[in-house]
Amino acid sequence: MARARGPLPAIALPSLTLPRWRPQILLTLFPARHAPLYAVLAIVFAFHAPTLGYSFFGDDFVALGDIAHKGFWAYSRDVLLLRDMTPHWRPLTMMVYWTEYQLFGLNAEGFRAVSLALHMGAAVCLYAFVVTHTNRVLAASVAAGFFGLTASHVHTVTYVTALPHVLATFLMLASLLSLQRWLNSGETRWYVTSIVLYLAGIMANEASGVFGVILAIYLGLAAMKYKTPVVWFAISVAPFAAIAGSQALFLASCRCAGDSVSLSSPGAAIENMWIYLARLAYPVGRLPGDASWVEWTAGSLVAVVIIAALIRGPFTARLAATGVVLMLLPYAPVKPWTATRYTYAGAAFFGILLGLAIARLYDELAKRRLADLAHGLGGLATTLFVAGMGLQTFSQNDWFVKWSNSWRTLSTQLQANEERLPERSYVVVLDGEWSHSLWVPTWVPSVARTLYGDALARDLPSWLFEPGAGAMAVLPEFGWGGYVMQYDGAGHLKPYVEPGDQPATR
Repeated sequence: MARARGPLPAIALPSLTLPRWRPQILLTLFPARHAPLYAVLAIVFAFHAPTLGYSFFGDDFVALGDIAHKGFWAYSRDVLLLRDMTPHWRPLTMMVYWTEYQLFGLNAEGFRAVSLALHMGAAVCLYAFVVTHTNRVLAASVAAGFFGLTASHVHTVTYVTALPHVLATFLMLASLLSLQRWLNSGETRWYVTSIVLYLAGIMANEASGVFGVILAIYLGLAAMKYKTPVVWFAISVAPFAAIAGSQALFLASCRCAGDSVSLSSPGAAIENMWIYLARLAYPVGRLPGDASWVEWTAGSLVAVVIIAALIRGPFTARLAATGVVLMLLPYAPVKPWTATRYTYAGAAFFGILLGLAIARLYDELAKRRLADLAHGLGGLATTLFVAGMGLQTFSQNDWFVKWSNSWRTLSTQLQANEERLPERSYVVVLDGEWSHSLWVPTWVPSVARTLYGDALARDLPSWLFEPGAGAMAVLPEFGWGGYVMQYDGAGHLKPYVEPGDQPATR
């Protein structure tokens, strides 16, 4: 099979065998040329390190309760057959959860450290891809810096159960980087690595199947640029097409519980898409439910940039513009809400567009002997961007901290009152903060499953337990014995005492 060779050499990976210590060893392992990348990684860590100590959020307990309640083989079987508590086919992500639970237990800090490490790894892959393709550290640094630091990722990196998006994006960018290395070197191992990483990415997040289109376009553009035979392209793209097709057939034919979603109308899907596009350029605050003039304006500007890149852009810009659209597309039709994690993968490709544009602007200024002005503007823009994203990161985390602490209260106070429960018990919490309609059916019960195994929990108003209010008609739905706790509004649960000082335990 003919092979395509790019014009630029691949980045050499540092040896894992350390030579005898010399002062130059640090420059060998960490070349000074890539100092901007090291700065980006340091700032990314500084942004997100304060969130490592946050507690689990309610949705996290859904996965944890399933793991704690079942043995490994039962859990693995249910994950593969879409019978687990989470409504998506993401077996690799679920196995990562299982491993994290074995390593860290109910210490959320370990879970978040894994997500942060993957996020930083994705920024490295993005940097390596751009710098190898363009030989421009400036373009690569902007791409990695935007992706790593944008406030659009605040809750994605922090939220434990947003791991599918972080893990899949890391794997897919690593797959793209491996494919690039194969095109540059012709070494088959990189091609095989790319295929394996693509398969792993799909198993981390089923929506990542669309990334196969990006890989196919990349191979197609490379084939046209280097004038390789059509047969080479067909053979090269076949494994990726086979993997994507097999996944689509499996999800379409599987009759087990599971990976179905509610879809919006075409008009709502377009509106959602514009909200996501706007989020790339304007990552301020939480995503709105409906697009305002800000979203329509910012989204339209991003759309213009994408169209311009597709029409007039170079090879890399066209690939990046396609990547933005494709990585947002699976989430545009999803009801009932928009979520920041849905923009995560798209932001990587938007970062490439931004990096290429800024590098082009610098070149134009340099041609006009305005390099000093370019450096000054670049320094100012970098300072404003880092400061703005830092403020937004800490601001947007305020909401998450509040509710993270609320779920910490529920889990720790339940354990403080009842460290162990008999099999098939229930816990009723009165007047708590966890009675949201989305939380009661699965999140609150999952806390009890995580802590006690075969147990359930509900958050109910105390008026149900007033004489004649019908509490006894509510509790028998469990068919089990139970414990009733009352929340005092100040972070404590205490055993509920019925009128007449009768103990609540039955």
